Amino acid sequence: MTSIERPIIVNDLLSEAAQRAFAGLLGEASELIWTRADESITAARDGVLQLTKDSKLASIRFALFCTLVVDTLAVRLGDKGAVLSNKAKRNYQNFAVKMQRDGDAIPYQLPHVDNYKHEGLQILPVATIVYYPEISQLLGGELVCHEHSPHEDAQALRIKPITNMAVLMHGEQLHSVDSVVAGRRLSVITNIYEDVGGART
Repeated sequence: MTSIERPIIVNDLLSEAAQRAFAGLLGEASELIWTRADESITAARDGVLQLTKDSKLASIRFALFCTLVVDTLAVRLGDKGAVLSNKAKRNYQNFAVKMQRDGDAIPYQLPHVDNYKHEGLQILPVATIVYYPEISQLLGGELVCHEHSPHEDAQALRIKPITNMAVLMHGEQLHSVDSVVAGRRLSVITNIYEDVGGART
């Protein structure tokens, strides 16, 4: 499916201007609304927020920014980014997740793989990109990429997110997010699927 054997980490992905524009779009004053994701995302726990794309214009802008992340990462990775450069018959699912300590709420995500359902089948992405437009005073909140099980002795890689970092991983990579004990963790996820029909949600 892809040549990604282990997650690939790229720092300082976007230019300062692109970062500012991205931050403005995802800021509290934007047309996009954040809602609790605990009930809609199986892996989400204790106050994880997900972006609700209520404005068509804002949704288009968000999709364009996600395309910028994909294209920039493909250029930076060269041959290693071949899975990103081949756009024939591909569909993209873009969403943002906000995790921040809020009172007693300490959000985290259980081990999972991203997917969607099509005609009763679970469809996995060929690749997943996690981009961090904002990491602020974060304690905890590490991205954990598991080997084959979510147990401590089987963890393959722990990634401490920083602002303007991107992580490219295989679509079948089991991953989780440690509890956000303090600070703010904003991530934008792009799942890349082979086109088998059906809309991504």
